[in-house]
Amino acid sequence: DPAGSARLEGFAIHWEEKPDTVDLAYACTIDRLGRTSSILSGEYCGTRGRSAPIYALNLSLLGEGAASVELLAEAVFAGCPSQVLKAGVEARGLTGAEPLVALRVSIRSIFL
Repeated sequence: DPAGSARLEGFAIHWEEKPDTVDLAYACTIDRLGRTSSILSGEYCGTRGRSAPIYALNLSLLGEGAASVELLAEAVFAGCPSQVLKAGVEARGLTGAEPLVALRVSIRSIFL
């Protein structure tokens, strides 16, 4: 809920019909644990059963086919406006202490 305060503990981004030449990598910064290593689409990022908030995240497109797709993503950190995510740029709340409460990700093909 972008307007709520219930924080996300973790997430996985599943990419249906993903081309073989491109992948989505993501990482997050977790309270008291620091930054995770980058993982690929379909894998879980965050904690389970620890209720540790996510304070930052980063999404990137990888592979030779990265130019043929467009990443469209938004994140909301508690009490902050929605922000459009840019590939390779870390997103966080205004002070860096706001937990992630909503995430929307889509990827579309670009016809070159």
